[in-house]
Amino acid sequence: MTVHSPPLQDNHPPRKWFDTIMIINLENIDYGDAISHPPFSTLNYAPYNGTLLTNYRALTHPSQPNYFAQVVGDGIVTSDDIATINTRCIVDLLEEKGISWASYAEGYPDNWSDDKPYLNEHTPNGKYVRRHVPLVSITSIQENPERARNIKSGEAFQRDLQAGTLPQYIYYTPDQDNNAHDTNIRYAGQYISEFLYPFSLGFCIDFDETAFWVGKNRVATWLLGTAVNSNPLPSHLKSSQRTQSIVSLNSVKSHAPRHPPVDTSATANDSGAVQLISLLGSAFKTPIAEKGYTDKGKFDHFSILKTVEENWFLGNLGRKDVTATSFGALLHEV
Repeated sequence: MTVHSPPLQDNHPPRKWFDTIMIINLENIDYGDAISHPPFSTLNYAPYNGTLLTNYRALTHPSQPNYFAQVVGDGIVTSDDIATINTRCIVDLLEEKGISWASYAEGYPDNWSDDKPYLNEHTPNGKYVRRHVPLVSITSIQENPERARNIKSGEAFQRDLQAGTLPQYIYYTPDQDNNAHDTNIRYAGQYISEFLYPFSLGFCIDFDETAFWVGKNRVATWLLGTAVNSNPLPSHLKSSQRTQSIVSLNSVKSHAPRHPPVDTSATANDSGAVQLISLLGSAFKTPIAEKGYTDKGKFDHFSILKTVEENWFLGNLGRKDVTATSFGALLHEV
């Protein structure tokens, strides 16, 4: 079954490129390794029809500052130590314009009923970690029960998906296995292939930082969805006549849809030797993805926030989102 974006309403807020955005972050994989493994190696080919951003940079190490940058527009934290931050964020701008939003996190306690979000650093099994869900750590969300209810579990995402009640702004966090943090690129690839296949939503998928803390912190990032230029508009349908969406993940234009191959032998406990062999193998071949639909524009984590702001005419947070470059040149205008 193909699941589509929620239908437009008569009072739908003005938008520039898309009706729905879904942001997905994966963890700690170097650019060359990421784009050499399926399905990442073919996300810029059909059936995904995405665009690979070949000059996208993470901001720093460790992880948490990169996540916060996407929602507050600044490196407001500098470590992975859990902290509650009293600052304006993307939610303030969204709500001022009547844009619906939610943050879904795999491993987050399902049907959490407290007035505040689940504030532990991680769940007992360690699959959910708070540092990868930045909106949980914003004071105005913690202290507002209505906002706190928009921090949801992965199971809640599936229920909202089936009910057709997904919000317009979706911040989705895979668990520590599915994001490759506690596993590897092969395991994450199998997960992404299974996760993306049913959707016509748009996505912004990237890796938060490189595995090695040296170099330019270049990370693999893709834009996917009906709003992306690499996804051709049907000749009989204008952009403004359909529900458009975006996700960040690389893809390429192709007239021969095919499903990317998935290495089903991937497991959460692959040995270090297996992972090293996989990394070395990718280093000595030209990745398929580099031959697909790509863009060399300079982007970073602030670009995600900037794109959301420009799409719904939200204004800005007055931080590094002001000077960031959005993905707008790569998207269909409505």
